[in-house]
Amino acid sequence: MQQIAAAVSPDDVVFVLDSSIGQAAQDQAAAFKAAVSVGSVIMTKLDGHARGGGALSAVAATDSPIVFIGTGEHFDDFEVFEVRSFVSRLLGLGDVGGLMTAIKDAGLDKQPELYQKLSQGVFTLRDMYEQFQNVMKMGPLGKVMSMIPGMSAMMTKGREHESQARPPPRGAPRRG
Repeated sequence: MQQIAAAVSPDDVVFVLDSSIGQAAQDQAAAFKAAVSVGSVIMTKLDGHARGGGALSAVAATDSPIVFIGTGEHFDDFEVFEVRSFVSRLLGLGDVGGLMTAIKDAGLDKQPELYQKLSQGVFTLRDMYEQFQNVMKMGPLGKVMSMIPGMSAMMTKGREHESQARPPPRGAPRRG
C-alpha cells in the first residue's frame, strides 16, 4: 500500500471500513493512517446491526471525513454520507429528509390527478397498482420503513429482497 501511494501520488486515499467490526475500527483506522495519508472514509454494511460506533471511531482515528456509506449489497445502496441523516438513524429517529428525497425521486410528489381523484373519493384498483409500482421505485420496503421514525424496529431483517420480488408472469407455475 505504501509503495502504491509513493508511486502514484494519489490526490485522495480512501479508507474503506466494514462497519460490522464495531469498535475494532479504531485500531484498524489508526494502523491505516500510520501507513498512508488518509483523506476520506467509506463505511460499508451499515444495513445490519452495526449502529455507527465504528464510523465515529474511524473518523476520530484518521481525522478524515466519511464521504460515502453502504447500506446494502447493491449499487443503489451506496449513498453520499449526510451527517443529519446518519445521526438521526443512529438514534433510531428515522430519516424523514431521506424519505422525502426518495418520494421526490420516485415522482410520488407530482401526481395532481391522483390527489384530485382522492379528494373526490375515487380510488380504483388501477390507481392502487400504480401506487404500489411507485413505492417499489423507492427501493426495498425495509429501507423505506427505516426512514420513518419508530418503524425500523418493526421490520424484520434479512427479508428485504421479498419487497422487490416480482410476481411470476400470468400462467406461470407458482413456487412455494
